[in-house]
Amino acid sequence: MNSAHLHLILTHLPIVTTFLSLLLIVYAMRRKDPHALDIALVGFLFAGVVALPVFWSGEAAEETVEHLPGIMDSAIGRHGDAAAVAVVLALIVAGLASVTLFMRKRHMPLADWGQRAVVLAGVVAILAMGWTANLGGRISHPEISGNVALQQNGGEAGDEGKALGSGKGDHDDDDHGKKRGGKDDD
Repeated sequence: MNSAHLHLILTHLPIVTTFLSLLLIVYAMRRKDPHALDIALVGFLFAGVVALPVFWSGEAAEETVEHLPGIMDSAIGRHGDAAAVAVVLALIVAGLASVTLFMRKRHMPLADWGQRAVVLAGVVAILAMGWTANLGGRISHPEISGNVALQQNGGEAGDEGKALGSGKGDHDDDDHGKKRGGKDDD
């Protein structure tokens, strides 16, 4: 396992945990379930803590892939910039969750506002994480950029298309092994 593989494995943890924690906290607030609420808040805390090694592993992953054919520095740079924002947002949500958890345990009246703040910040964080993941996928997955058909047809792709796929290893098989025509099914 290399650093890029480790980064890809770790990347899913804060995204999935934040998403599930968002669902759980909304459920807990509607049902007034204190145990589910505590679990959701701890989930946000976990997501924030795990976001740090994901972010840090990105540097080593960059060094692993930056010299591979078809990888553009600008794609990596956009992903890294978005990741910096996403990790800060994840840490803000984790901080809000820990303060809210503390206020809940002390039966402080502002705990309800803390829960709402966690939900709001959590939504912003999950959107930022999703955008970051999308940009990360574009580094080495040409099918995400929408330029695959252009590359398969031998057409000229823009800078992004050229960066995302070298054409080597591309094939005209779909998921079921059937040959495709020269056109997209869209």
